[in-house]
Amino acid sequence: MELFSVAVLPHLLDPVRALVTFACVVLWRSPWGILIAACITAMVCETILTTASHIDDFAYEWGDGIGPGLIACLVQAAVLYLLLELVCRRREVGRMARKIPFVLRESASSPHKEPLVFGRPEPEE
Repeated sequence: MELFSVAVLPHLLDPVRALVTFACVVLWRSPWGILIAACITAMVCETILTTASHIDDFAYEWGDGIGPGLIACLVQAAVLYLLLELVCRRREVGRMARKIPFVLRESASSPHKEPLVFGRPEPEE
């Protein structure tokens, strides 16, 4: 089990994997998008690693790191999805907060069109 957790850590800290995961999460912004993004990212990164290993004559075959890579992609996709939802909700709350004072002003306004004048009115000329 320790060996498996050691294998997940480099995949978890991989910036290319995080970038591909972020692009997939943005494309499918839903809770099911987390699973879709993780699967697509794991396959894309495995393909990139296999292609790079053939260039450098390194012995890496497609699917060697799919297990730890899929787990790392699931964690990254979940975290990125939650951060994206948090940012979108904050923007939505900010838009609503900007609209609230205007709504309150309109609903709490008096039925008089002219402003109220306190004291003795000035004589009209």
